[in-house]
Amino acid sequence: MTDVMPRLLPGVGLVIGSASGIGRSVSFAFARVGVAGLFLADINMKALEETANDIRRELPDLKVVTHQVDVGNEESCIDCVRTAAKTFGRIDYVLNNVGIGGNQIPTVEQDSAELNKVLNLNFVGLWICQREQVKQMLTQEKLQIPSGRGDRGVITNTASILGLVGGPVGASPYAASKHAILGMTKTEAVAYSKDGIRINSICPGYVSTAILGNNDPKSRAEIESKMTSLIPMGRLGEADEIADSIVFLSSHMASYITGTALVVDGGYTSV
Repeated sequence: MTDVMPRLLPGVGLVIGSASGIGRSVSFAFARVGVAGLFLADINMKALEETANDIRRELPDLKVVTHQVDVGNEESCIDCVRTAAKTFGRIDYVLNNVGIGGNQIPTVEQDSAELNKVLNLNFVGLWICQREQVKQMLTQEKLQIPSGRGDRGVITNTASILGLVGGPVGASPYAASKHAILGMTKTEAVAYSKDGIRINSICPGYVSTAILGNNDPKSRAEIESKMTSLIPMGRLGEADEIADSIVFLSSHMASYITGTALVVDGGYTSV
């Protein structure tokens, strides 16, 4: 996990999709670099409360609020963002970390319902969340920080290397949704840059938590061996490495970065 740093992010953090994996790591990272408050949202309340309680045990003085959100439901997305803003008065740093992989069967065997399901959760839901976040940020003054480079708000959207390159058989709905996130991020970053709002995307490569999952040890070893052979650095990424990159994008150290897609993939897309 990210080491303790003195209030690199002194504002309020919102992590949508924070119960596990990258979202959980970002929640811890935000907490450890000094957020004033942390609003965590996910559909899986059991895992979400576990994440929140783990953070509370480590940092008992930090206010951590949990909220159930169904990103496939517009009203739920709207309620999530509005509740976060009402709870803390503002929203400064956002990670929109939502989505599913789909059934991963050949396209000729898929139906449009599968495509619509993936696009609705991975892209449309994220678009709605971001719309509401920007609405809130437009009502805020810039965050006052010692460097003088505070923003009215910073949003990071989780895309994927499959938003940049093609994927395996059956991944076209997922890849399409991640390409869409990159296009949306660039467009909205330009639209709101003069308003003091920065919007970026993160493109993780193959990360151990997502790739290995709950497979048995033998399957995990086989999957890891196959995947690492494709990665120049020779290993899978860790969720904490993605989290550190998101902390950077959210901080004043990245104050001149907006509309970018930060690739964190061990060199995979450079081959």
